[in-house]
Amino acid sequence: MWRIIAFSLVGQLLFLGCNDRYIDIIPYDNDHFSEACDVTEEINSFPMYNYQGTKRATPDRKVGSCWGFDKPNHNVWFKFLATGTGTVSILVSYEVWSVQQKKTVIALWAKDGSTELACAKYVNETDDVTLYYDSLTEGEWYHFSIDVADSASRGTFYLTVKDN
Repeated sequence: MWRIIAFSLVGQLLFLGCNDRYIDIIPYDNDHFSEACDVTEEINSFPMYNYQGTKRATPDRKVGSCWGFDKPNHNVWFKFLATGTGTVSILVSYEVWSVQQKKTVIALWAKDGSTELACAKYVNETDDVTLYYDSLTEGEWYHFSIDVADSASRGTFYLTVKDN
């Protein structure tokens, strides 16, 4: 199902559809674990623009062990089915055209959304943050959450997921 959202900066229509192969943006309804956006089809594809990012997100579930705070702030959730490579690289890029997300943190979780497998955190507040993990089981579902260190850091970001 497609819904027209807005015109992009280059005049292209942006569509909303989490499970559609050629999405330009990530929908907002990935605010909770149960609504995690499936990005399996976008693995090794172009960066996806999260037009809502963490701007309106609410806290859900747990924090990553490296995040440095004790409860989620404004996290958003994604999921994917592991490929045969057994690896994943998740890149959250600083977005310069809008209300940029700062102080990004990422955690990779087993399919239960509670067992942490890997964690990554910003060093400088506008850093791109990459999480890499190389012990995935092919055919298993995994989740990752993206959050920010504080409410003032909420914003939009680009997301790239690769399996090599």
